[in-house]
Amino acid sequence: MITNNKGFSLIATLVMSAVVLAFLSALIYFVQSGSRTSASLDSYKSSLEIAKGASELIMKGVDDDEIECSDDADYIDEVQEFMAPYDDDTTTHVINVASYRCEKFYTENSEREIYIFTVQVQRNNTDERAEVDFGYMKSALQDP
Repeated sequence: MITNNKGFSLIATLVMSAVVLAFLSALIYFVQSGSRTSASLDSYKSSLEIAKGASELIMKGVDDDEIECSDDADYIDEVQEFMAPYDDDTTTHVINVASYRCEKFYTENSEREIYIFTVQVQRNNTDERAEVDFGYMKSALQDP
């Protein structure tokens, strides 16, 4: 009995080509996915660094008495206005002071103030944002 194997080579070549194509497609997909993830992480890192810088600026404003301790809920607008020049300098991101709270308390020989802030930084034209919550204590304001 004679068998004809001429079509087997063609089918084997087509199947192997399909497998190789699937592997190459998967490889390209994973490389692109990794690139997108890396770019997103870099974007987040830059937003986080800007938020940290804004936090340091706020702490300096507290130390220099440019930001006061106020229990007025509208005082957050004053803090945002204090941040406006810094926000204008960062053209790629928007800086927002999302929350502000200040409490005074007294120790045996001094009055202290604790400030609590939430700073949000969002890259322009994206939904990505970094948020920093921090507290800062201004100590030894006055002796009784």
